[in-house]
Amino acid sequence: MIKTPAFTPVGTKANVKGVLPSQLAELGADVVLANTYHLYLQPGEGVVEKAGGLAKFMNWSGPASTREACRCEAGVAQIVMPYTYILKSCNHKKLYVGSTDNLDHRLKQHNSGLSYYTKKYLPWLIIYTEEYKNIKEARKRERYFKSAAGRRFIKKNIIPVKFFLQ
Repeated sequence: MIKTPAFTPVGTKANVKGVLPSQLAELGADVVLANTYHLYLQPGEGVVEKAGGLAKFMNWSGPASTREACRCEAGVAQIVMPYTYILKSCNHKKLYVGSTDNLDHRLKQHNSGLSYYTKKYLPWLIIYTEEYKNIKEARKRERYFKSAAGRRFIKKNIIPVKFFLQ
């Protein structure tokens, strides 16, 4: 954990523009954040993994994380665990699969109508979750659950048939 307030520069693509990693340390940076989406687009998740993770890829000796994986609560920055989740509409025979690092916040977004698909079938309940060590794994599982094979798996192993009859 990192005590806040903290000097936390953001290197969107794992590079703080115009500042070397050694200079960040001299300036007192506590952690460096990057953006998962931009790293996914370029250089690609395989390149970062092959380098040994985000900190090594950045040539940074301190803690490094993605903005999406860091949350501040009660004055302490926490690295959070991503989840894949399944929601059930309370009033319709609909399921929704997603991934997030903050289940409570995400459920509130779904139930406030901020999500295009889920706003049509309010309200929603979380009926199943799986925790992962990184967002890549959570999103991979989400993609699987959204595939035909994944939907069959959900109906066979997670959600009983009578659930759909309610």
